[in-house]
Amino acid sequence: AGVSTQSTGFQTLARGWLARKQFRKLLDLRVACIVAQRNTRQYFILRKWQWWRLFTRVKPLLSVTRQEEEFKDKEREMAKVKAAVDETKAENAELQSKMETLNSEHAKIKDSLEKEQQAAIEAEEQCTKLEGMKQKLEDEVAALMEQIDE
Repeated sequence: AGVSTQSTGFQTLARGWLARKQFRKLLDLRVACIVAQRNTRQYFILRKWQWWRLFTRVKPLLSVTRQEEEFKDKEREMAKVKAAVDETKAENAELQSKMETLNSEHAKIKDSLEKEQQAAIEAEEQCTKLEGMKQKLEDEVAALMEQIDE
């Protein structure tokens, strides 16, 4: 089995595959032609039928009804969205007022804290003064005791 025999076999397989592919295309084309011919024949039969004429005149009017329904659906959807927006605005206003209240309370507490800290600093300074005065008086008492003992 030489190389030429193998290449000939491969070429045969490739040609067969391509031929089958082309044949399938032709079959699909034949079916499409048959369907187109049948539909054309049916159209020529139907176009003279009175019910078909009525249907072709009424069909555009049906789309108007559908458009009205779609319009109503859009209006309902818009009303829902508007209600949601109004609800969100109300919640936002409520949260805004709560935030203002909390900010004022925070400011009051901060002022109170600053006053307490200032009072604590003053009390500490007074305590330091009193300790200094106490020490001074104890020194005077000790000096007077020494004078009395002498």
